[in-house]
Amino acid sequence: MGSSRVSGSVQGTVVQAHSITGDVHLHGGTGHRVTPRQLPAVASHLFTGRQQELLALTAALHGSRIAVIRGVGGVGKTWLALQWAHRNAEQFPDGQLFVNLRGFSPDGRPSAPDVVLRGFLKALQVSSSAMPDDLDAQAGLYRSLVAERRMLVVLDNAADVTQVKPLLPGGSKCTVVVTTRRDLGGLVTAHGARSVPLDVFDEVSALQLLARRLGPARLMAEPRATKGLLRCSAGLPLALGIVAARASTHPRFPLGLLADELCDTTTRLDGLDAGDTDSSLRAVLSWSHAGLSADAAHLFGLLGAVPGPDIALTSAFNLDTRPASATRMLLRELEAAHLVQQHVPGRYRMHDLVRLYAGEQSTALDLRPALTRLFEHYVNTAACAVHVHYPHGRHSSPLGDTRPLPGISDPDAATAWIEAERLNLVATARFAAEVGCPILPNRLSVTLWAYLLNHSHHHDALALHTYALRASWRAGDRAGECRAFINLGTVYERLRRYAEAGDHLAEGLTLSREIGDRTEECRALSNLGIVCWLTGDYAGAVENLEAALALSRELDDPDLESYALCKLGFVYRSLDRLDDAVSHLRASLTMTRHLGDRVDEAFALCDLGACYVLMDRPDDALPLLRRALELSREIGERAAEALTLTFLGALHRRTGRYRDAVDALNTAAGVSRRLGDRCLEAKAFNELGEVYTEMGDPVRAIGCHCFAIVHAMSIGDAYELGRAHDRLAREHQRCGAIKDAVHHRAEAARAFASMTLPLDSARTPDAS
Repeated sequence: MGSSRVSGSVQGTVVQAHSITGDVHLHGGTGHRVTPRQLPAVASHLFTGRQQELLALTAALHGSRIAVIRGVGGVGKTWLALQWAHRNAEQFPDGQLFVNLRGFSPDGRPSAPDVVLRGFLKALQVSSSAMPDDLDAQAGLYRSLVAERRMLVVLDNAADVTQVKPLLPGGSKCTVVVTTRRDLGGLVTAHGARSVPLDVFDEVSALQLLARRLGPARLMAEPRATKGLLRCSAGLPLALGIVAARASTHPRFPLGLLADELCDTTTRLDGLDAGDTDSSLRAVLSWSHAGLSADAAHLFGLLGAVPGPDIALTSAFNLDTRPASATRMLLRELEAAHLVQQHVPGRYRMHDLVRLYAGEQSTALDLRPALTRLFEHYVNTAACAVHVHYPHGRHSSPLGDTRPLPGISDPDAATAWIEAERLNLVATARFAAEVGCPILPNRLSVTLWAYLLNHSHHHDALALHTYALRASWRAGDRAGECRAFINLGTVYERLRRYAEAGDHLAEGLTLSREIGDRTEECRALSNLGIVCWLTGDYAGAVENLEAALALSRELDDPDLESYALCKLGFVYRSLDRLDDAVSHLRASLTMTRHLGDRVDEAFALCDLGACYVLMDRPDDALPLLRRALELSREIGERAAEALTLTFLGALHRRTGRYRDAVDALNTAAGVSRRLGDRCLEAKAFNELGEVYTEMGDPVRAIGCHCFAIVHAMSIGDAYELGRAHDRLAREHQRCGAIKDAVHHRAEAARAFASMTLPLDSARTPDAS
């Protein structure tokens, strides 16, 4: 026989077996291999939700042997990985390895791969004497030992790809689950890993988690406090766990005490601390922050100071003086660390609690230069977008430099920009008002008033103009106060809150006269006239609008003159002074077309068509109403659209085209409902009731007029209220319900009696 030799490390007794290469492990002569079971225990009974994520993890591991669970700190990555691992442990009969790689930890020192490999090799029964010293040798031995084993390896809290790569098995039988706060795109690219992003809980899952920790009875006993705790936790599992832990510590204390404490955003992170670093949200987030480059950490702090729910990439460029490409790379770093999220292409946002932490970091920075650049970008771009929308007329931007900017050269692009930034612009105005900067809220208020009004963003407009009013008052800017009062009055009128509209417009009128601003005086008079008209004070409407018309001509302001002419036409139509209405509306239409004011053109077309409907001139009415409908839809003026559809329905009714009338009026009611405009909805329902009456359907007619009564009563619209009661009286009379008819006739008379007519009016309002 030839000689026998051994090459490679040997553990145990050496036996003759001819030539041996590789590693031989003999364990006390038993032949038994210990199977590592390193998965930490989990409280499975407390695991909540994440069913879709568990399925996604299973699906990912069917297509690849490596899955990367990624998400912000505290989102529950480890919890999900361990839950899945325990549920699927039987698929890995050769064992499960687990390690916390400490990629994000208090000491800021991730575990070295060679240290982790030594731990794995010991678990696989490699003795200390047989342990290689070199990292590559350790990794090679590790891969050799697990190559043919069906094992699960959980690499928790990984810092980066460099840390993970040596720990990956080489064979196809092992499965690896990695959790990390970074993207680890290198694992996807080079190793075919599947990424499983993890987001915060939805409200249902968050509520379930609290219920499992605190018991449903305790939550049901304090629904308002429970809602507050959910809101303050913002769906982050770690925050919810801390809330539950603190509430469990004092089971007899009301949840409302904790909810009140967390409600204060300035101290919320203090409240989300259960007493140790692993249960302190601030500490957990600080570990992610510590892993950033200095420039990325600086940008993170700046973003924490930016008002609004998100920021566009092009806006973020204004936060720093470095090249745009550098800022883009820093945002990628923040996104890779899950400290910002690109929720739509080119737009970034932070989780609410991450934003609070970023805000704390911003206190050490000089914010003024960055925020000044950002706010100037907002104001100038908003002015450009409004100018693209309204290049001419009273709706155009009052700011001087409104040259088109790249990407905002047409109305669609302008609309897209304002809609994307609308909440940020309102938040910016609030921020400026709170820090005592009156110029910015005023500039945004005067720039955006027309767009917000014409696109029915009334609540945003209300907030914006209120911030402008407060800032102007604090700064003693009476001109700013005057404009804000008038803008607020106009918005309250569109919201059909007529008392508040009248009060604000009256304040604006008084201020305009005190400071000698005759342009704002004319605006206030015109809008007061509209409020008077809508509340049935026709005498006040005529008086104010005629005064506005005279003043506009004195000022030689065609924008204000065309507006006053149009609104006077509305009032004259309501008073049955149709010839006067037509002459005023024709004059307004001519002027608006000359000025290029498409919004006022749409309203003039609409009401001129309505006059021709009442004059039984359908051939003149139809083309005007069709053009008004086309134009209102083209420019996004939904109120003009609803009003035009109502008048089209009236035209179709008068010409016997009942099906077309029903379609137009149902559409009008739908548009009005989406706008939240009860005035326009009442008009549409009253007209629809007329159609059903002529179609011989009294049940639907009565239903429509009842809807009109509800809406008209809620806003104090005397005319539509009286009209609805008058029509109900007629329907009940026809049906023989005499008592009901008498009641509705009396209510109609009461509504009409509340209206005030001009002294020279020969008409008594009725439902005709």
